Amino acid sequence: MNSNLFLFRLYVLVFFFFLFIFSFFLTKQVYILLKNYLQLVKFSKIFIKNLFLDEDIYIKFFNIYINRGNLFLSISMSELFLKIDLFRKDLVYRCLGYCYEESNFLYIAKYYYTKALFFSPSDTKILFRLASTYDKLGDINNATQFFNQVIILDSSYLIPKKYRI
Repeated sequence: MNSNLFLFRLYVLVFFFFLFIFSFFLTKQVYILLKNYLQLVKFSKIFIKNLFLDEDIYIKFFNIYINRGNLFLSISMSELFLKIDLFRKDLVYRCLGYCYEESNFLYIAKYYYTKALFFSPSDTKILFRLASTYDKLGDINNATQFFNQVIILDSSYLIPKKYRI
C-alpha cells in the first residue's frame, strides 16, 4: 500500500513537471501572438486615422508578417503597395526579393533584387542580397562581381573568403 502511494505521488510529480514545462512554452507562444496582434492593431489604427502609410510602418508590418512566417501575406502586401506606388520602389522590390529568397524561389528573388538595383544602384544591402542569391544559385562570376562592389562601397560587410580579391 505504501509503495502504491509513493508511485502515485511520483506520477503526479512527473505529470506536474511536464505540465509546467508545457505551460511555459504555451505562455511564450501566447505572448508572441498577443504582441503581434497588438502591433497589427496599433499600425492599423494609425493607418486608418491618418490614411497615410509611411515607410517605417510598411517595414514594421513587413517584419511582423515575416516573423509570423506569413511570407504570402508579405508578398501580397508588397505587391499591393507596388501597384499603389506609395513608397520607394527599391524598398518594395528589396522586400519582395527577400520574401522569395526565404521561400527558396531564387530566380524570382534575383529578378526583384535586380529591379531594386535599377532604382538604387549603390545600395549595399541590395548588392549584398543579390550577391548572396547568386552564390546560392551557384553563379560564381556574378556573385564575385557583386560582392566586390559591396566591398568597394562599404568595407564593413563580411563576405565569404572565396569571393575576396
